[in-house]
Formats: sequence, structure tokens, C-alpha cells
Amino acid sequence: MPSEPIIKFLVERVGQKLQGWQHKSISRGGKLVLLKTAAQTVPNFWMSLLLVPAEICNSIQRQMNAFWWGGGGSGRGIKWLAWDRLCNAKEDGGLGFKNLKLFNIVMLAKQGWRLLNNANPLVTSLMKARYFPHTDFLNAKLGANPSYTWRSILEAQDVIKQGCRKRIGDGQSTNIWEVPWLPCRANGYLTSTAYPELKEALVENLMEVGKSKWDKAVLLDILNDRDM
Repeated sequence: MPSEPIIKFLVERVGQKLQGWQHKSISRGGKLVLLKTAAQTVPNFWMSLLLVPAEICNSIQRQMNAFWWGGGGSGRGIKWLAWDRLCNAKEDGGLGFKNLKLFNIVMLAKQGWRLLNNANPLVTSLMKARYFPHTDFLNAKLGANPSYTWRSILEAQDVIKQGCRKRIGDGQSTNIWEVPWLPCRANGYLTSTAYPELKEALVENLMEVGKSKWDKAVLLDILNDRDM
């Protein structure tokens, strides 16, 4: 867990901003701008590095919801809609506020994406040597005695798996089972039975030798209809 002072800082800093605005005459439009451009941005830095506990996100959101409905950060007043409803897009009946827990995962996913694409070679090499020396980020495990930063980034691994697809090129560096490479929006991984003897098979093994075209005989032999 992140240290207690950091947790208190996030809640208290947002509360201080809201308390400072509480007794001022602010229109709904003004509140919307203040919440989106000031209050919601306070946790951004920490959320890009650490997984903020759900109870902290909920505490911050309760303060913002109270301020929106007229009670400031004190919690007074009737909350006519839950914060989750206000986080919906405007066309869906909400106001487009952030769901902080989901936003936290998105920010951590950006860090995982940088590791996957070696955006910062020094950081990537250090993290790889410590946590996934023999594989890539998509297949990395928690490991023994991990830091809280690594635990946090790994929480976004599933999000990256769902959203990323590898460009296979000649297929010489892409394992057909371990990498999301199929052009399918729902699931980029093969769902066919992974036979032990084909564990190390590459995408190039599914192509005709020396040609940039699929070997239909091989595909029919090892892939199910969905993957075909």
C-alpha cells in the first residue's frame, strides 16, 4: 500500500479546494468547470504511478458529488444522482465527470504501454530485468516481493491485453499463442487448442514458405473456425 501521508494528501487536497469554493456564488456551469479542471486533476500525478485504493477514490468522489449538489465538501444537501451516473457521457444522461477508479487504471495502462513499447529504454530495461526477464509485459507475472509500483502497473495488464494488437510483419517474432495479433476487436488471441508440440510456433509457420500468404492447409489443420 502507498504510505498513509500520500493517501491523506489526495483526500485532503481535494477537500481543501472544495471548501474554498463552498461559500462562493458559483453557477452550475462554473461548478462543472471547477470540478473538471481543478478538483479532478489533483490525483492525476499519483494515479499515473500508483493504484489508489478504491476507498480513497470513493471518498474523493463523495466530496465532489456533495459540492456539485450544493453541499460543498461538507456532505450536506440531497444528492439527486450518484457520482457513477454523473460520470456517464452527456449523450447518455451524465456530465462526463471522471470515474476515478477507472481513470486510475487508464493512467497505469499508459505506463504498461510504455514498457511494452520500450518508450523509455532505461526504465524498461530495469523493470524487465527485475520482473519479466524472459518474456514481455503482456505475459509478465507479479513475481516475488514486488514493489507497489509494479503491483499497480500490473493491475492494468488486462486492459492492455484487451486493447492492443501486434503488427505481425513477416511473422518471425510473433508467437501465435502468447500475443494478441488477430484483427478481432473482441479478442486478439487464438482460441484454438494449443497443442504442446506447437507451443513455440510463430506466425510465419502459418504462411507458405517464402511467400506472404497463408498456408490454408496448415490453418485448417490447427485452427478452429473462429480463428480461421
